[in-house]
Amino acid sequence: MEPETISKTGAKPKSQKKDLKHNTMYLLKNIVKISLVCLLCSNYACKNESDNKLKKITDKKLEKTTSRIKKENHDVLETSKKIKKVATDSTVTIENEIQKITIILDSINPKQIIEGRINGSEIRDYLFNINKGQHLKFKLVASSKTIPYFNLMAPGEAYIAFYNGSINNNVYEGVANKSGTFTARVYLMRSAARRNENGKFQLEVFIK
Repeated sequence: MEPETISKTGAKPKSQKKDLKHNTMYLLKNIVKISLVCLLCSNYACKNESDNKLKKITDKKLEKTTSRIKKENHDVLETSKKIKKVATDSTVTIENEIQKITIILDSINPKQIIEGRINGSEIRDYLFNINKGQHLKFKLVASSKTIPYFNLMAPGEAYIAFYNGSINNNVYEGVANKSGTFTARVYLMRSAARRNENGKFQLEVFIK
């Protein structure tokens, strides 16, 4: 066997240098691959964490919004119930304050003068049975400083008037367009009613 030849400078042979370089490159490549894998795993973990945080924030906001909507719906429902109750109570109060008086007129006695007094928020309904085509005359004359007024309502109407005395000088003349019970409602203006004033009147009625 020939003895290994060693350079005078003591350097390693070229084959060993080549192997060392190859191993170093291989090691560096593996280190780069491992680093890339670690980076990808880290990014994936960060993304999952971000997604989880975003989901938690979204869920929390959704829960708050849902809770607020439920509360608002509940408040609206309660308000509707209160309004309905107030409206019902107001209607009952008004109906309780209305005095209803039936006046009978016929061909023998087609005319009548009704005298009365109304106080504060009182409302008085005079009811007349009228046939379609009959001629109607209503006139209210006040005999006090506070002036009462009257409205006329057709059969089946409780509040909607086809004639308003407060804007038509308390005088009406016309022909009935249907048969049934017509209502002449006597009242004080709201301002006078709030002051609890009273008004005397004569309601002249002619039906033929």
